[in-house]
Amino acid sequence: MAIIIDGEMRRYGVTANAIAPLARTRLTVEATPSTAGLMGGEVKAGEFDVWGPQNVAPLVTWLASDDAADVHGEVFRVGGGTVFLLQGWRTVGKVRQQATWDPAKLGPALKAELAKGITSKESLADVMGSGL
Repeated sequence: MAIIIDGEMRRYGVTANAIAPLARTRLTVEATPSTAGLMGGEVKAGEFDVWGPQNVAPLVTWLASDDAADVHGEVFRVGGGTVFLLQGWRTVGKVRQQATWDPAKLGPALKAELAKGITSKESLADVMGSGL
């Protein structure tokens, strides 16, 4: 959906991306018992909270910034200190640290991964070029 919305809205200067968060919320803990055991535990003071929803915010902040103006039609999975770049349902790249990212540092790390072309999209010409 992000790819289609991005393509349709590009002519208006709008970018669209999708985020699949991996975080502890009421939905993942209370409504989904299978994840409660994994995500529901207490985190000791001073320890990095891998499942803390605050770990998703730096990606949202960066994507909303001018620095990410050329990032569009991407799908990101984010949790802990890792941001995964997806192509379809498959992880094709990631940036990782054992702490919550600073959006100013996350941007250059993601741009370096995206510059590899690992999430490039097929155009209709690519699909039809070799015939059906």
